Amino acid sequence: METTPAPIDVVMLGTFAVWGRGTLQARALPLMQALHARGVRCALVTTPWDMPPAAGVVEMYEQQPLINTRARRPVDAPRAVAEQLGWVRRLGPQLVHVFKPKGFGGLAGHRLLRRLPVIVDCDDWEGDGGWNEHAGYGLLERRLFDWQERDLQRRADAVTAASTLLQRRAVASRDGEAGRVLRLPNGLPPAWLRALSAAAERQPMGRTILLYSRFAEFPPDWLPRYVHALAAHDAEPVTLSIVGTLPAGLRAELPETSAVRLEPHGYVARDRLPTLLGEASIAIYPYSDSLIARSKQSVKLLELMAAGVPVIASDVGDAAPTVADAGLVLDDIEPEHFAVASLALLAQPERRAALGAAGVQRVHSCFSFEQLSSQLLDLYGQLGLQCRP
Repeated sequence: METTPAPIDVVMLGTFAVWGRGTLQARALPLMQALHARGVRCALVTTPWDMPPAAGVVEMYEQQPLINTRARRPVDAPRAVAEQLGWVRRLGPQLVHVFKPKGFGGLAGHRLLRRLPVIVDCDDWEGDGGWNEHAGYGLLERRLFDWQERDLQRRADAVTAASTLLQRRAVASRDGEAGRVLRLPNGLPPAWLRALSAAAERQPMGRTILLYSRFAEFPPDWLPRYVHALAAHDAEPVTLSIVGTLPAGLRAELPETSAVRLEPHGYVARDRLPTLLGEASIAIYPYSDSLIARSKQSVKLLELMAAGVPVIASDVGDAAPTVADAGLVLDDIEPEHFAVASLALLAQPERRAALGAAGVQRVHSCFSFEQLSSQLLDLYGQLGLQCRP
């Protein structure tokens, strides 16, 4: 590959198309950018099973190679893994960072153990009790993914974990050895952080409540019950702005009332998101208490905070330590409690302004990839990485 800068310091391995799944776009690529700014040369090698046109595509992203294997189908797993390993040999890195332990990248990471320092990144609970139960995998896939997750966390030279629960689980799997388990939360890249922070400078008009969440993270009847509770508790109208495509049938279940004006936006392109967030007076973030929710750390929460939107969230997983003093965290997910808290906060403009400002400051100081990359670079140094001129 003639355009590949040499030598490469770190190869990141993935299992999904670069532009198709959240982990590579929202986590691996921003870390690559931030590390590059610190003099670390990275490349990302992945298998685009979920995006056929990307098979075999090699491109440069801000001077760093993004490489897709030609083999991509699950039945071609041996070829795909062999291609990933071939690229690692060709690029000659000092260490390898596997983003998600499961799938093609996890298999390649297993093959590289004891040949190179291998770090595994965990940002979800993938195996039994987690996504294995919800992603529609077959029996063989579930058994493979559960084994990969447990074994790679145990045997890798180090683990990066996005949430407190994943960090604890990794330490337990390594018999209590915590020295090379790094709690590395999600963050926001500099350009996106600037765009969202610009939205925080707007003064929202009216009484707008924003729901910007994955609908799978709370029960199907939660949203209609929340709308009913809003209407029952307040005579002054509010607007409920909903970002994301509503599940089939849910729109028809939402009550039409004079007290609650619904604004379902559906899918929203990224460049429109700062404007919509900047128009919100407050945001709600309901979580059902599940193993998946307890093991995640939400990028959407960070985006809301960076845009200066006061957040009301359920106290599940890392919601409370993420939000801290930038919003309210409720003990449960009851729509009635969310409605009461929402209306109370709408009636307190000075408090909303203080919470919003705290959110912007918190994201800049704790969840910027520029800051997080410094912690990651320290871990790389423990594993012998030497940045070359």
